[in-house]
Amino acid sequence: MTNTAPHKDSHSASDSLLDVIIIGAGIAGIRAGQVLQDAGLSLHLLDKGRRIGGRCATRRSAGYLFNHGAQFFTAADDTFQSAVLDAQTKGAVASWDIGHHKPTYIGTPSMRDFATALAGSLSITQEVKITSLTSDKGVTHLTDEAGKHYRAKHVIVTAPAPQAAALVTLAAPELAKTAISASYDPCWTVMLGLAHAPDVSHAIIRDAAPIGWACLEQARGIERQLPALTIQADPDESIVLLDKTAEEVCARLIAAYEDHTKVTLDISHRSAHRWLYARVAQPADHTAPYATEDAGIVLAGDWFGKARLETAFLSGSRAAHTILQARA
Repeated sequence: MTNTAPHKDSHSASDSLLDVIIIGAGIAGIRAGQVLQDAGLSLHLLDKGRRIGGRCATRRSAGYLFNHGAQFFTAADDTFQSAVLDAQTKGAVASWDIGHHKPTYIGTPSMRDFATALAGSLSITQEVKITSLTSDKGVTHLTDEAGKHYRAKHVIVTAPAPQAAALVTLAAPELAKTAISASYDPCWTVMLGLAHAPDVSHAIIRDAAPIGWACLEQARGIERQLPALTIQADPDESIVLLDKTAEEVCARLIAAYEDHTKVTLDISHRSAHRWLYARVAQPADHTAPYATEDAGIVLAGDWFGKARLETAFLSGSRAAHTILQARA
């Protein structure tokens, strides 16, 4: 598998009235798109990132590969299990034994490849940031930061809760209240390219404050890759470091890792990424509305439950079926 994102020019999305526009091409948006496309609806996904997958994220830099978002996932729901199995048969998912209490999976060769397998033939445009959303006479109008306009009978918003709230405040204030009820912890992630793999007793470190997670990427079974190390700060440390520079964050987490392992790293590349909306600290109120009465605007995302890929997938399913029921 490659992690080349599906991409089509957004002119097709802005030239006509679509059945559905989905804001966000993470797992929730991709799953909603799958269901609606299978039902025969015209749709397009608009995503502000450079690649699909949301926090199912992978970065390639200076010849190194880093899985710098979600580190693994589990599958309990039958529908999600089926999707994981399908991706596994395509070579985009593998089992990964990390001593977890339930079966654990990863995208392969990178986490983003799972999202790419799920997306299939969906029409997706990257690097489009929607800045306004209004509804009038059964049509929702969207404008991006470049001034381009889009129209759809239904819109699914899968952005993180604070961003979703800002988008729907005017068109659906009751949904904005739902989004506001959710909150996140941030996460700083440090990505280190190494001159050689360190001799450490454990390739994976978990819950060793201030480190929440650290992993030698080769522990995932990735072959023919330069030695790379991904370190994620725990929530408390990420809050402390929230407004620090990437250089300061790298120094802090490198020192924490070396102190924990008693090994000095031979670093040839370093970078850091701050996820402002990484872990769901407080899910949205499950009794609060997530769709307008006509399903013209529907919310979805992992912030309707625990911060898991499966939660996002199931929320995307719910959003899609809500639209289909409204159209029945």
